[in-house]
Amino acid sequence: MTGIEFITASRVDGLSDNNLFDFILDRVSEDNIVVLEKSLDPEQKLNLIAKGLNYIQNEDYAGIKMFHFSIKTGTERRWKSENTIQFNLIAPGNSEINQKREGHYQIKTNDSEINYSVI
Repeated sequence: MTGIEFITASRVDGLSDNNLFDFILDRVSEDNIVVLEKSLDPEQKLNLIAKGLNYIQNEDYAGIKMFHFSIKTGTERRWKSENTIQFNLIAPGNSEINQKREGHYQIKTNDSEINYSVI
């Protein structure tokens, strides 16, 4: 059964890129979904994809899909303060990720359908 694993920004910062990529790819290759609280930069995304190509030797590995989303929080008209939190969702390549409406996503994998809300 597919699971979702949330990784905090502090944990992402505490791992080297290679260790983070291994961690992500190990989870995704087991048909799990990884949500990173901290967004990967474009170079990290490229390196994650490149490293994932090494996993293709395993015939059960379907690759990865990455989905980036952001959430605006703390909006106060009176104070005009607003924060944006960036997330990366990384799922098995054979999954479908659909945004139903803002902040609400549906993820379909081989054995599960997950409805996920971020607001």
